[in-house]
Amino acid sequence: MPETTDPYNRMVIYRLDQIDEAIAELRAEVVGVRIDVATLKVKAGIWGAAAGCIPALVAGLAVFLPGGGAGA
Repeated sequence: MPETTDPYNRMVIYRLDQIDEAIAELRAEVVGVRIDVATLKVKAGIWGAAAGCIPALVAGLAVFLPGGGAGA
């Protein structure tokens, strides 16, 4: 970038550099948030699968235990 002696131009360049740094920081934070969201999605899937297994186990026990099921 060409050097300038005009104070206004220097101020504009300085502010643009500040904005560029702020955008870089925001991008880093967005990456962190995306990782956090992906982690939460995995945890939610695991908890959902575990919660779905409970009724299946109860139903399976009801059918296979002596005296259980519809035809008893």
